[in-house]
Amino acid sequence: MKTNYPLVSIGVPTYNRAYGFEETLDCLIKQTYKNIEIIISNDASVDDTYKICKAYAKKDKRIKIFQQKKNLGLPKNHNFVLSKAKGEYFMWAGDDDPRSKMMIKALANSLIKHKEAVLAVCNYVEFKGNKRKIINLDYKSYLKSYNAITTYLLKPDLLFWGLYKTEVLKQIKGFHMDNRPFLKWGSDNLTVFKILLRGDLIYVDKPLLYKRDSGNATDRFTVLENLQFSEEIIKRIKRYLIFPVMFFFDFFFMVKYTSESKLPLVKKVTIIGCALYWWLRTTLNFLKEVIKGFYFVVKGLLQKLVNNFLDLTKLFRSS
Repeated sequence: MKTNYPLVSIGVPTYNRAYGFEETLDCLIKQTYKNIEIIISNDASVDDTYKICKAYAKKDKRIKIFQQKKNLGLPKNHNFVLSKAKGEYFMWAGDDDPRSKMMIKALANSLIKHKEAVLAVCNYVEFKGNKRKIINLDYKSYLKSYNAITTYLLKPDLLFWGLYKTEVLKQIKGFHMDNRPFLKWGSDNLTVFKILLRGDLIYVDKPLLYKRDSGNATDRFTVLENLQFSEEIIKRIKRYLIFPVMFFFDFFFMVKYTSESKLPLVKKVTIIGCALYWWLRTTLNFLKEVIKGFYFVVKGLLQKLVNNFLDLTKLFRSS
């Protein structure tokens, strides 16, 4: 396709997402910005995901499918789709997240106008069950690299799903991966942090992305209160409880990358201070959630004891 608009690559790493995947693909092929390529990496799914991919590839030649024989895992699958990107700009698209048909056009036009920018982001709509809420990032429309980093650390949000400069994203090796203990899937926080060390940030004040919260807090606490500890739930709890390790390593690497940068000493110290604030606040919020979860477990146990006592009382009265 001959066009004056640069090619935008959309990477869609997917795994066992037969349900809801068609809506995501429909949103991508209906984008008003037409010069796109859609790169799908099916990570050895065992459901009908690959079947859906093939059906859509027949309808739209911009779709490229890669079928993985062995499961790569989330970080490697994210970087696989990036490695196949030929566009000047790149975006990861969650396989269960629809978006406005204007999203890519709005973000791409912003990056085209501002050559020093490496990432363009927008507001998003958060869905929790039947409820929806518009999340406004409330950033300045254009932030220089240093200001973008400090703003992100003080007001962290979902910048990962924005539109990147492909060349710069590949320079930082894409989705951040490291050898931290327990957690091998990497960090979207550090991906954003590293790329903002390389350039400026653009904020488009429009809700163009739709994010689903499939495991909202109310559901989680209901499960705890009802003492529904299945094997899968226990596995999730164990994974959740090691999040502080993830937060600490994110902070550690933020300090490392800042120290290695060419920024003036004063700016380095400021960024590290903001990173410390981010770590402390994130860890504190996590502890609040743990205490709240513990409260619901105790509440559930007490309720169960009361119910058992009442059942025994009824049994003795009837005998």
